[in-house]
Amino acid sequence: MMPQTGFLLHGRYQIVQELGSGGFATVYLAQDGRLNGRYVAVKEFNVAKLAPADRGWARQSFQHEASVLSGLNHESIAAISDFFSMGGLDYLVMEYVPGETLTQAWQRAGKRIHPDRMLIWAWELCRVLDYLHRQNPPIIFRDLKPDNIMVMPDGRLKIIDFGIARHFKPGQTRDTHALGTPGYASPEQYRPVQTDARSDVYSLAVVLHQLLTGYDPSLQPFAPLPDVLALSPHVPAHIARAIHQALNADPARRFPLVRDFAAALGSSVAPPVGGALPTRNATRSWIWIMGSVVVLGLFGFFAGLGALFLRQTPATATPTAVVSTEVVTVMVTAVATSDPPMPTATLAVHAGEAVTVTPILAPTVTPLPYFHITGYRRNADCFPYRRASRPSRQRPVLLCLIPRKMWIMPKSIS
Repeated sequence: MMPQTGFLLHGRYQIVQELGSGGFATVYLAQDGRLNGRYVAVKEFNVAKLAPADRGWARQSFQHEASVLSGLNHESIAAISDFFSMGGLDYLVMEYVPGETLTQAWQRAGKRIHPDRMLIWAWELCRVLDYLHRQNPPIIFRDLKPDNIMVMPDGRLKIIDFGIARHFKPGQTRDTHALGTPGYASPEQYRPVQTDARSDVYSLAVVLHQLLTGYDPSLQPFAPLPDVLALSPHVPAHIARAIHQALNADPARRFPLVRDFAAALGSSVAPPVGGALPTRNATRSWIWIMGSVVVLGLFGFFAGLGALFLRQTPATATPTAVVSTEVVTVMVTAVATSDPPMPTATLAVHAGEAVTVTPILAPTVTPLPYFHITGYRRNADCFPYRRASRPSRQRPVLLCLIPRKMWIMPKSIS
């Protein structure tokens, strides 16, 4: 019996609503009664929906997904918190990921994602796939597709379905089950061979191809994908070449590692992909933090000097009375103690006309330092403001605000 809204599952999880279903699994939104009503996603496996011959491997799939997820800890992977069996059904309790699927985001954007946004998402997917491939033994995802990728409200990605992920087994010549989504699965997943990291490289390339071109690979799942530039000429040529190589039907001609694919897409998404930052960068980061503090201190020092030495005193002038017997030109020159002086004023008067000229004095001008900054040093991890055209550097987020070139220019503000 499927749980209904309000049903208390396992004495702990209160069902709120159904989020989606597919195959023999249904996902519910629930509240965890032991954790102050925190929202979780409960994945229900009902093998009774399958043919009797398939129920054995389906139950193994549930147990395998629970086993795989329990040993993973990555910001781009939905974490598992519990799993149990009840009433002949199996349940997996996972982190609830708000947002929309990548398919929905792609459709909402008009089925075209700008290359700059695509590179940011590619960088995230490369990191999490590289993390999986560096496990011991390596974990091959095998079913990377937009429906299995969530876009959170802040723009970050999480992958959510490890149902057919598998451990790479050295010496094994073929996969136990040939699974995958047609159009996204690599060609070798339909052959009697064992899949490896290159299969995930292929699936990632299909996803990026779809984001850039708007072409849905599921419409003709076994046909070669059209060239990226033929559908989207605005895409940078090096990105199109990298995707073309990653889509090669021969695994030996693809990038052997996902980090190699990332490097070909652009240097800004290459190092590091996945895992913790290298230890050697920690010292370098502290050096840059201290350097940024020193630079900001110098800014304040020179700002004070500019305000002290560039002050101007008000201009002074004496009214001049003129009695004229002919047409004359009266010139009034302000006596200025500042640089530049007040401009002179001229006027013409008729003969016999008495004129009193009272110059309008310039207001007091107190120059303030004006800072002109030509560019900023951008950090590879300053998501989402990293520019793909700049080389990636491992520096603290603070350095996103440190300029590469600067000077102080006095600017008068009246």
